[in-house]
Amino acid sequence: MKRIWDIDELAEHWSLRFEENRLLKTKPARNHLPFAVQIKFYQNTGRFPSTINEIPETPLHYLADQLEAEVSGIQDYEWSGRTGARHRREILNFQGIRRVSATDKHAFSDWLINTFYPHGSDPADATEAAFGWFQQRKVE
Repeated sequence: MKRIWDIDELAEHWSLRFEENRLLKTKPARNHLPFAVQIKFYQNTGRFPSTINEIPETPLHYLADQLEAEVSGIQDYEWSGRTGARHRREILNFQGIRRVSATDKHAFSDWLINTFYPHGSDPADATEAAFGWFQQRKVE
């Protein structure tokens, strides 16, 4: 994920929508920032962060400002704990993301073989493209 964001990019990619704010209200205040970070990180990358270190500082502060939250409070959040896992499931459900099926796996394999690999892409490009393929189809 890119580390430097200008104000227009922050507004486009890291601003919380009304529906996202409404969902946040169902969480304890201490979880608002980490929950919002996971929503926006997933929307921007097609995956969830595994640690706070993956979150670029500028978007983190941008989200904290929107929520009137302290960035330091996110340090105690357990990204791989039960709360983090529950939040990820809720976010996937909120986004309309479903589990991958055998049909999806077959379609992805066909896409790799017929569309992606004939262009001679490197593994890093393949990983990014794969995340995009699954994200576009709302499959996890």
